[in-house]
Amino acid sequence: LNLAAKNGREKVVELLLEAGADVNQGNALKWAAMWGWEKIVEWLLEAGANVNLNNPLESAAEGGHKKIVERLLEAGADINLGGPLWWAAAGVYEKTVERLLETGADVNWCDPLGWAAKGGHEKMVERLLEAGADVSQGNALRWAAEQGH
Repeated sequence: LNLAAKNGREKVVELLLEAGADVNQGNALKWAAMWGWEKIVEWLLEAGANVNLNNPLESAAEGGHKKIVERLLEAGADINLGGPLWWAAAGVYEKTVERLLETGADVNWCDPLGWAAKGGHEKMVERLLEAGADVSQGNALRWAAEQGH
């Protein structure tokens, strides 16, 4: 199930789920979320996948998959488990960052401001500051300076 989910093999996932595969053994939901396989994510959730096991929300945010982020949040994913906001900020996925902020992500958890500053992403830095990011916490100033931003 894990490899089929990771590689977007919808028919194989469907067959395995019909055969009673354990959706919480391994990382099937995490892989499907990471690679943006929306239909597979939906099937796994419908089959009872644990929405926080192996942090699929963080994986979806890392890939900038806003629709999957939204679906995982609807299913009860913990908004501050791991660091979905910093992954989205580091990847400059503006819509995903907006959705996470709207849902109550901790703007200082795992230093999303630092990661945005390190990459020189001015608009992202501005948005995180508007959302209340603490410039004195984390590595934002140091990383921006080290990178010449």
